[in-house]
Amino acid sequence: MENPKFKVQNPKLVVGHWLLVIIWLLYLGYCSFDVAWGASITKSSSAEFSTTGAVFEHTKISGETITLKISGGGVWTENGVPVATGTNDQDQISIDGDGSGGAYLAWRNKRNNPFGDIYAAHVDSSGTLHWSTAVATGSVTMETPQIVKSINSSGSVEGAIVVWTAIGTDAANAPSKNIYISKFNSAGKVFSGWQSAVVCNAPKDQDKPQVVSDHLGGAVAVWRDYRDGKSAIYAQRIKYDGSPFWTTNGITVCASSISGTTTNADFPQITYFESNQYAIGWSDKRDSYENIYVQRLNNDGKLGFSENGMAVSTSSNPKDNFSLASAFIPSYSTYIPLFVWRETSGGVQSAYGQLIWGDGRRGFGNTGTQLAAGTVPLCAVAGTISGESIYSWVVGTGSSYESFVQMLNVSGEALWGSAGKNLGTPINIKIVSDGERGAYLAGMSGNYYPCAQRINASGDEVWDENGVLLAPYQYEGEGNFSLSAPESLGPVYAWADSRNGNKDIFVQKVTDLYYPSGTYTTEKIENPDPGFASWGSISWEGTGTITAEVKTAATSSALDSTSWNPATNGGSIPSSGKWIQVRMYLNSSSDRLSSATLSFLSLNYSLDTSFPSIESVRADSQILIPGESCYVSSSPTIEATLTDDRLLSSADIKIDEVSISYSTVSSSDTRWVIRAQPTTPLSVGSHSLKVEVTDDAGNTTRNTYTLAVEAIPRIVGTISFGSSSVPNEIIATYTLTAAAETKIEIRNLLTAELIRSFSRSSITGANEVNIDLSGLSAGAYLLTITPAGGTGVSARFMVP
Repeated sequence: MENPKFKVQNPKLVVGHWLLVIIWLLYLGYCSFDVAWGASITKSSSAEFSTTGAVFEHTKISGETITLKISGGGVWTENGVPVATGTNDQDQISIDGDGSGGAYLAWRNKRNNPFGDIYAAHVDSSGTLHWSTAVATGSVTMETPQIVKSINSSGSVEGAIVVWTAIGTDAANAPSKNIYISKFNSAGKVFSGWQSAVVCNAPKDQDKPQVVSDHLGGAVAVWRDYRDGKSAIYAQRIKYDGSPFWTTNGITVCASSISGTTTNADFPQITYFESNQYAIGWSDKRDSYENIYVQRLNNDGKLGFSENGMAVSTSSNPKDNFSLASAFIPSYSTYIPLFVWRETSGGVQSAYGQLIWGDGRRGFGNTGTQLAAGTVPLCAVAGTISGESIYSWVVGTGSSYESFVQMLNVSGEALWGSAGKNLGTPINIKIVSDGERGAYLAGMSGNYYPCAQRINASGDEVWDENGVLLAPYQYEGEGNFSLSAPESLGPVYAWADSRNGNKDIFVQKVTDLYYPSGTYTTEKIENPDPGFASWGSISWEGTGTITAEVKTAATSSALDSTSWNPATNGGSIPSSGKWIQVRMYLNSSSDRLSSATLSFLSLNYSLDTSFPSIESVRADSQILIPGESCYVSSSPTIEATLTDDRLLSSADIKIDEVSISYSTVSSSDTRWVIRAQPTTPLSVGSHSLKVEVTDDAGNTTRNTYTLAVEAIPRIVGTISFGSSSVPNEIIATYTLTAAAETKIEIRNLLTAELIRSFSRSSITGANEVNIDLSGLSAGAYLLTITPAGGTGVSARFMVP
């Protein structure tokens, strides 16, 4: 980057900038209310308001934005819906969404067994406790239940799967901790074959189970295992009928010792990794210091990385407190695992993030991306639907803590500033994606009350800056506070508190709400900007038929005698002074108003010292990483996504210091997608690629990449499938680095039987091959394309 430059952002007026006043209009719990500078919403009858919901908390004025802030509203019973109450404690909560706006829960219940029984429950989308049932009871210790929704082969949620640890007997009839599993349907009834089914009862102890659905009615579980007296990591897949799919008592993910060194493998976690595959993360000490490792596992139990896994970071600093999630990459239609951890170097703690590609590449470099330095007691990660990763961490000691968030793109670039966004308090301890490009967080206030928060795609708080209070009671520890992934109107939060004298479990849903039908009028609003010149336009977001009126005047009293003017969405506001009132009409129950925005012209100078961003660069559909080499064809297609917070001005793509022309795929003031291809094929060897972007103020960002062209043919990127105009046919697309005779093979994915094989001539660059589906029975198949003298690439496809 060059030194930052500044520029007045409105060249026509020399000075001036459009400023937004954002008025969030949501479901209210009061008839009227005041904010810092007198803006409020009124309604004719208090009976028309909901008794629960959101209210204006404060007005925030920051730089060029004035926001009437609204906190999210709890949509169920105030202070939470009770799920498990009674004598003795209920704790160790696990929760997952039910796919319809409700949630499944599992927990340890000491009501009838001081050692703990395992219970599960379902709360529907209205907050009603649908059912609650004992999963496993007895006079032995049962603990650490984990619950996930069960998804069948058609993609439908069919119930929930619970895995837990219990003191039982191993194969030698000796006491040991074993892993068990059950599956319930949507009515809370156990599926046949799933009643406390054994996952592992190998000798000695097995504990800390984690589980995901296999999307075929079964599950994949991972756990810590002491069968040979030292800790290892094992996994097992359970079929749709409750029986083990792999070797009895599971397969080894990480051995208890490697080359004679004890690993002390611990803290297993699991998430999705590409189609029908899973990423398993854990920590171990094979290299004398604690490090984080990952292994890829498919539905057949085959390892995708080297035996005992690969290190997430090659740094020799000790690492702990890691968390694992996955992000969806739209361009590849697949999931990738994301890691966050705490790393200590020279007595200083730091938070780091990492992304792992399917071929084992570390997406953020060999040592990951440093997020923050300082005392970091907590960190967490969530993935977005656009491939970004959102990291949350806490910095501080004693009673002084602050929460931060950061978004990284797939190249590891920070999108929310170099230091991330400081959310202050509450202390956020868990995070899930909001299903868009933001996230929901679970946190605690200064007095340990459970709180909720949402951040948007810019990392800004959507709800009140202190979060939404779930209940005015202290929750009982990090393991007793969690939230589900959002599926309808936000996530479900679950926690345990002692309001009744012992630990009881409660749930609550918090969401962005909206006004019901009716007429809403703001109080008289005075624009506080000292450089105010005139009003601009009005716009709003919502559904249904919404109409509006507006009036402006030079003084508050003059508004009383000013007539209302009809307003259109995106239309201009008549400007008669800095005082304004807006009236919104929601005429039917189907009308939904979520926000309204007023813009105005300010005569204040605005300095632009922020740099534009190179969000991503691809060559032959492969994501490039600055400083790392990538194999490409001799005529690679280069695509770059460029962004700026204000206005992009120019861009340049150079190969070996020579600019090449580009075309614009899409563009706006703040986001460009450009594409280029060299007119002369690249010679065999390494070539430099430079991408440069400049904003309207002259701030410039540039990244350098290395392209490698080989003499031998190589398929770069992945094989993609598309539809064909010919019935019973699909088209497979692949890119070659050099022209070659290629061999095409189709095999049955489950049996590996060769179904079809043929050869064809392929050209340098993009190629297409038509795949005739006639004669192929329904099922999964593996397409392998191998250039003569080169390495083959495979991809799966389904025949319905």
